[in-house]
Amino acid sequence: MEESAAVSSTVSAAVGSSETPAVVKVEETQNKDGEIVDKPKRLSKKEKKEQKKNAARLYRRMHKRNNKRRKREEQAAARKAHILSLTSEQRDAMIAEEKRKAAELEEKLLKGFESGQRVAVNCCFESQMNSREVKSLAKQLVDCYALLKQLPDPFQMYVTSFQGQLKQACLGYGANKWKVHCEEKPIWELFDKSQLVYLSPDSPNLLTSLDKEKVYVIGGLVDRQVAKNTSIEQARELGVETARLPVHEVIPLPSMRVLNINTVFEILLRFQSSGNMLESMKAAVPQRKMKERGRQSLRKEERKKRKAEEQAAAEFAKRQKSASINDQKGTDNGNNGQAASAEQNVASSATAAETAMADMTSDDDSSNSDSSESEDSVDNMDA
Repeated sequence: MEESAAVSSTVSAAVGSSETPAVVKVEETQNKDGEIVDKPKRLSKKEKKEQKKNAARLYRRMHKRNNKRRKREEQAAARKAHILSLTSEQRDAMIAEEKRKAAELEEKLLKGFESGQRVAVNCCFESQMNSREVKSLAKQLVDCYALLKQLPDPFQMYVTSFQGQLKQACLGYGANKWKVHCEEKPIWELFDKSQLVYLSPDSPNLLTSLDKEKVYVIGGLVDRQVAKNTSIEQARELGVETARLPVHEVIPLPSMRVLNINTVFEILLRFQSSGNMLESMKAAVPQRKMKERGRQSLRKEERKKRKAEEQAAAEFAKRQKSASINDQKGTDNGNNGQAASAEQNVASSATAAETAMADMTSDDDSSNSDSSESEDSVDNMDA
């Protein structure tokens, strides 16, 4: 809890809070009295974003370190509890077995160190890398050494141009105890040029077998922005042989064909044991690189699909709204038509009624005239 609180305080101090703005820059100004004072300068949005990113990276690093420490402590406590639960005979047998395994591992590594297939990591490109990439290179070298312990037939491993920041980083991982030839000299000063085989994805020569007399050179270059032809250009300048792994035949996407140093190292180790390059690559290369389409392509397609669905839904809603408006208009027109026809019917009925009344009136007038004429004729007859 104290460690997590310390981490939280570190991150909050680095990021800054909403109450106190993040200020790290200081500029000198003069006050009214002419005295030189330090005036804090506000950070720009880009600088604040970079500051938060660095703080988050620091938090992840400390969190990972704390997790590793806690895991080691838990393993040590579990081992101690297990040993205490054993009898003295069982405890002695367990310790003897562990010593035997450690001696076998030491013998295997020593055999590879003295007479194994020679594989070198050429680390002369440190000037082309930043500090973060150099640390990544050191971690990949640690992974290579772990592979030597795991697989049955280890290499005679060389790390050349081993100096500077890379050397300091590897010494932090215990490189002084490795069964590895760590040499400060460059690769072309340690071996005859006729023995060197530079491994490069840009080489036209496919690697089909391992020659015991050759030294296979892996380029020790970690670059986030991939620099092409770096190793093969150096090989051409030195006039040495080049070869490539069948990455074009195994990995479908060109953007996924750049492999880590430890991945290339594992492919060579497995190839030495099995003799099957394709199977070795399929076992060593990460599965995400074996897909026919990368994550960015899949995400792009997913975004296009989602956008098309949204557009289709919007068009459907628009058509539905237009259809409802048209139906409403049709209903209103129908109601208006019915009202007009009703009015026309009423008007025609009224006209018919008026015509009928007029006819009846004309009939009464004619009957009255007939009766008056008959009375006049009677009066004349009487006269």
